Amino acid sequence: AIVDVPVKSLEIIHTIVCQKLKKPLDEVPMSKSIKELVGGKSTLQNEILGDLQKEFGNDVPEKSEETPLNELAESITSFGGTLGKHSASQVARLITAKMPGGFTQSTARAYLQASYGLGPMRQDGLLLLGLTSEPAARLASEAEAKAWLDACAQAYAKRAGIAYSAGGSGGGASGNGSAVAVVNSEAFDKAQREQQRLVTQQLEVLARYLGLDLRQGERSFEASRVETGLLQAELDLWIEEHGEFYASGIKPSFDARKARTFDSFWNWARQDALILYYEILFGRLTEVDREITSQCIRLMNRANPALMRYMAYNIATTDESRGETYKLARSYAQMLYENCEVALSHPPVYKDVDFPTAPHTEVTASGDIKYAEVQRPEERKLLDYVRMMQAGGELTQFSGRQRVEQSLAKIYRIIKQQNSMKKDSKLAIQGLYTDVLRALRMSPKIMEESGARRIFNRASRQSLSDASEMMASPSSSAKETIPFLHLKRKVSTGEWEFNSKLTGMYLDVLTEMCQNGQTFENKNVLITGCGKDSIGAE
Repeated sequence: AIVDVPVKSLEIIHTIVCQKLKKPLDEVPMSKSIKELVGGKSTLQNEILGDLQKEFGNDVPEKSEETPLNELAESITSFGGTLGKHSASQVARLITAKMPGGFTQSTARAYLQASYGLGPMRQDGLLLLGLTSEPAARLASEAEAKAWLDACAQAYAKRAGIAYSAGGSGGGASGNGSAVAVVNSEAFDKAQREQQRLVTQQLEVLARYLGLDLRQGERSFEASRVETGLLQAELDLWIEEHGEFYASGIKPSFDARKARTFDSFWNWARQDALILYYEILFGRLTEVDREITSQCIRLMNRANPALMRYMAYNIATTDESRGETYKLARSYAQMLYENCEVALSHPPVYKDVDFPTAPHTEVTASGDIKYAEVQRPEERKLLDYVRMMQAGGELTQFSGRQRVEQSLAKIYRIIKQQNSMKKDSKLAIQGLYTDVLRALRMSPKIMEESGARRIFNRASRQSLSDASEMMASPSSSAKETIPFLHLKRKVSTGEWEFNSKLTGMYLDVLTEMCQNGQTFENKNVLITGCGKDSIGAE
């Protein structure tokens, strides 16, 4: 065994830089800084600094890229002599990506211990050195892997100034001076082979008697080795295509030990029912408003037989003769009890009973911006809001097909009367007019009035006043209105068109939610926005 010594910070820094530069250790002088070695490649410089930060944490000094490597290593004072996060992951990657299947890091370390007497810390130094001379492709066999480790061991011995020696070399005499018997090695090997042959023959005879196949294990191993080789080839192709860090990024992070089951609703329901009961008894709750209605709905959603017995007991023990609040408490509690009794046979539902609100922004005289959510006028419940969105308004009005065609015909007559217009311009306008009519006949898309005005402006700005007068004239085709909330569908031309069927389905769902509520019973829900420091966490 060789005396075990820890890895130095200089070795790690030197290896990280050489690995990024794709150069052997001898070609990267430690007297130069990172900035000098990268030759002005800022991206490469930032990658090296990032790796050093992962390896040494906050011990990396400022402007370390301008410090020579040997001085940089001396400035890292709290280094513990073991591989850090980055170097350890690189060694693990090297073993996983370049060694044959089944040849793990523990296998490599055991070989270095048995063959060269290297302890765990010197093994770290050797594998660190191996990062700068890793094989170009995955090694095919264990023999090739051991040969590569042998080459790394010799290179490490040269850099570390150590020499390997075989342990237990003996002399020609024993310690007490008596003669030692010497056996001819060739004769000994021959006797061993003969004995092995006899034992094998006996095994085969016994196996035939018992009906066993002594080569079954070898055949299974050979088949599994072929299968493992195919899988390893696919894995190598996958890693080559996607990169070695892709797999770590897509590993599932689910852990059953972190699962939390929220099943204490029965206890909270009792507490909430009792709070409502005593709020009435103490005279703090005299009328039912929207907030109380919302609390009652939540209580109904959590109704269960045990809660019903609990409520029935409190109702039965309420003495109305003790005052008006007791009489009111018993009356309200009885109504809530009956509602909860009905809710037992229905799934829990969410129902919004708050006043619908709208955004309101005000700019004061001093220039301050004040924002608030204010109650919508003439909308006392969510159903009123949905009906308002369904009705639409002036902003969503559009002209029917017949009216658009009539307006375009008037525009064309006006432009045609302009004698001063060049012939080329008239031909261009006529072609545009034909294309618009063809589009109206072939596509169900409705052209809004603003679109018609844009066409007119492009055709003739000189006739703006005349065209406005003619388009303002009454038409037999009334305007139509689409809902404020509506859905569109992408058509073959790539444009988005209003879809009345989808919009009708969407508004029917909203109306149903407003009237009867929405249940999430027996549904799996993915909740997003719950990450650390997420703006959606609230």
